[in-house]
Amino acid sequence: MSFDLAVLSARQPLDPERAAETYARLAQGEAWDGLLRSDPRIDDFVREITRWWPQPDDVPVDEVQQCPWTIGFDVSPAHVISAIAWSRADDVAPVYIESALRHGLNVFDPQAGVLHSPGMAPRPVTHGETRPRFCSRCGQPIPPDALTAELPGRTGIFHMGCLLADWPAGQKN
Repeated sequence: MSFDLAVLSARQPLDPERAAETYARLAQGEAWDGLLRSDPRIDDFVREITRWWPQPDDVPVDEVQQCPWTIGFDVSPAHVISAIAWSRADDVAPVYIESALRHGLNVFDPQAGVLHSPGMAPRPVTHGETRPRFCSRCGQPIPPDALTAELPGRTGIFHMGCLLADWPAGQKN
């Protein structure tokens, strides 16, 4: 498990609900260009944050354990999704957020459901008014009040019915 943060382009206004939906769709592998506008400040942010803490592929094998990232960044011209080791989240996340804001970018914290935007106080996702998430198996929207599951070793979020449909026979009990 990791502590994830998503830097999102600020070339268009984002509210917390749209940021949450955008993050979920990007995390499921949807193409960035249908969700966000390209922002040259993304490259500047990545250069700065990797000067502090290089990505796992950019350090010698014997130093990978010291890297705060659990995997390399998911990067496009409009976003960066970073997975921080939980043991390092308290020291890395504040620097990460501050750096992105200094570059004029948005940061979505999916753990807290909070959007950080330049010049604004952090804004939480308003529960009950969120746009639906999407099931990683069937791709259909998941209503806010639906039962869902997230499992270690499986990427995404699932309708309970979709999860149970994949469960091996005889193990449903």
